[in-house]
Parts: sequence; C-alpha cells; structure tokens
Amino acid sequence: MGIANIGGAASPQVIYGKNSTGAALEPGDVVEVRLVDGLGDGYEFVTPDIDLAKPESLFARCGVVVAADGPIEIEFQDGANIAVQVEGPVSEVTVDGDSDNIVAGDLLIKQDGSSNLVKMLNTTFTVPSALTDSSGGTGSATIAAVGATDSGDVSGAINNNFASLADQVNDLRSNIEALIDSLKVVAVARAASEDDDDQISAQIIKV
Repeated sequence: MGIANIGGAASPQVIYGKNSTGAALEPGDVVEVRLVDGLGDGYEFVTPDIDLAKPESLFARCGVVVAADGPIEIEFQDGANIAVQVEGPVSEVTVDGDSDNIVAGDLLIKQDGSSNLVKMLNTTFTVPSALTDSSGGTGSATIAAVGATDSGDVSGAINNNFASLADQVNDLRSNIEALIDSLKVVAVARAASEDDDDQISAQIIKV
C-alpha cells in the first residue's frame, strides 16, 4: 500500500517505534503516530482515530507498517517494535513564545511576517444541531414580507426564528474560522514551549 503525498509534505520516511494498538499488525496495516502520549519513550503507533473533540487527531500523521530487511514477519504483536513509513519528518521548529503556551499535540501554523510557528487558536470543530422547521411554510431563496394578522404573537415568532437562524450562522462562522486556520497548519507539536524563539520537536505536515 502506498501513501499519498499530502499538502506538499516532505518525502516519506521510515520511523521506528512500538505497536501500541492493542492488537497484532501485519505489513501494510495503517497506523497513526501517537502525538501526545509516550513521548518520552520514543514513537508509539496506534489505531487511527478521528475525533472532532481532539482536533490534533485530524492532523495526526498516518503511516503504513513495513517489514524490516530480511525475513518478513507475518505479524507484529502488541508492544512489538515496528517500522512505519510516514509522510513528513519530525524536525526541530522555532515557535513564538508570545503566542499562547504550546503543549504537546497542539497544531502549529505559520505566523504572518515571520518564520516562527504559533499555536492554532480555533481548535474546536462543532456540528450544529439541525433546525426543526415547525412553521408549516415552504422554504425558498426569497425572504418574503410578513403581513399583519390578528392571531398569535407574530413578532415573537419572527424574533425566535431569527434567533434560531443567528445561532446556526454563528456556529457555521466558528467552523469556517477553524477550517481556515486548519489550512495553515504546518506541524503538530510534540513538546511544550513557553519561551520566545524556542526550538521544539514537531511532526511536519507540510512545508
């Protein structure tokens, strides 16, 4: 199985670490580089997990288990050392301590006018609940005028409808802001930093 070159990432590299999936792996299986836990003991590879509550999971580097030189092992048991081919190397990057403090797993974006990287701030993606339409009306691309009526609280109903629409639009705006920032992501921090111009280890996503 090959790996696509994502977002201008650097050439594939083989890195070594431990199978921490909880199951046996075979060459060709797809795994994810654990970005937050196990940093002090080298790389750990886990089952890929996409979780909107953990934005770093959307950018975690995935790779393919490869067989080392020599006889091919049919299975790598949980806890075994394995070799994984991933896109994008791990490298030392310079981060700007004037931004929010950086912890392992934070997404890093390019700072305007500087080669330093800073923490991505809009890191929460939410899926707003679908609006329930109890109006009995027919939707269209035109906002029609509302006429006078003797029954019901027309102004209250209209205000409630606009409030509901405003909530949805604001949720959508927040997601768009997060999406725009996510397009700037170039690396995932593998270490913490509070200092200006600090050098930390990071998983490069694109260059």
